[in-house]
Amino acid sequence: MTTKLDYLFRIESPWITLGLGEEERVKWIPTHFYAQSRTNVCVKKLRCRKMRTLQAMMNEFGAVLQFFDGFGENWWALQECLEYMDEWIPAEAYILVVEQAEEILADESPEQLAALLKTFHEVGEWWSKPILDNDRFNRKEIPFHVLLNMSKRDQAYTKNFIQIANEVNVPIRTEAISF
Repeated sequence: MTTKLDYLFRIESPWITLGLGEEERVKWIPTHFYAQSRTNVCVKKLRCRKMRTLQAMMNEFGAVLQFFDGFGENWWALQECLEYMDEWIPAEAYILVVEQAEEILADESPEQLAALLKTFHEVGEWWSKPILDNDRFNRKEIPFHVLLNMSKRDQAYTKNFIQIANEVNVPIRTEAISF
């Protein structure tokens, strides 16, 4: 069994999906479930229960994605590391699976969640464009997507999340949510 979310292997926006996730995913290792035949897909699972504060979130990203020791643990550094992952994790598609999304930055101000959404969007935009003028660093466009999987149906959280995304002009998919 693999994902039915074929947009994960395309470059178009929105690059962020908020929802309950596919039920079948819990029975499989993420790298297998989100795999695609004949494609090198990098799938990394982040745990929101370990990402309730900004510092804890930066730590989780650094550990899961094996950022270099000098990772600055700020928004600019996070964006830069996500944009250059192909230097240490070469892939033809990048999928970040964020479980228990209702807990992400829960102990921080809404501005921090807005900054995270903008970062994800800008990184998705970066990967959606080829680099053709940088010699050995040239690459084709590469899909990058973030799946924010909630652990339960939470209408208040969903509305708040969508409101924050709208305020910072970040498109998100919410098609997998039903109440």
